[in-house]
Amino acid sequence: MRRIDFLSFRLSLISLVVFAAIALSIRAEAQKVEDKGDGDAPPPAARSVAAVNSLPLVLDQKMEIRVASAPFKAGDREYHRLSIGTGTFHLNGSHLTATLKAGVLEDANVEYFIYAAVFDAKGHLLGTASHKEKVQYISLGRSPMMLSDIALDFGTSRDFKSAATVAVTISNPD
Repeated sequence: MRRIDFLSFRLSLISLVVFAAIALSIRAEAQKVEDKGDGDAPPPAARSVAAVNSLPLVLDQKMEIRVASAPFKAGDREYHRLSIGTGTFHLNGSHLTATLKAGVLEDANVEYFIYAAVFDAKGHLLGTASHKEKVQYISLGRSPMMLSDIALDFGTSRDFKSAATVAVTISNPD
């Protein structure tokens, strides 16, 4: 009986040693792959890619942004309650702000969030800003389209000097 217990103990110990050797081998291979990158590269989990629909950031000039809320159907046509046509971004020292020109179709009581994010040339996120736009229902026989200036404040960061792209999106409320 003791011989069987000793044999199963030896097999368990051997299995543990083999498992540890495999784990160390996998870790060493992962370290080799990670070390092959350029010296300044962050670890794989911290690497960034350019945001989808990002635009080159131009300071102090009107930029075409052209984003819109999800469409809704009325009759045989599709409409967007909120759309952003252009925007101007301004960097004052290390303080980044923006003014977006929006069109708002006042046909429902709903709130949208507008989000903007700026990235450096490598795609690293530098900062974000948001704005809540309350759309109201106004009935004048037809739903009026209002024009609105939306102010965004990204805050202050010395990294904003390296801002290269911007992405703007509109939430999709319930």
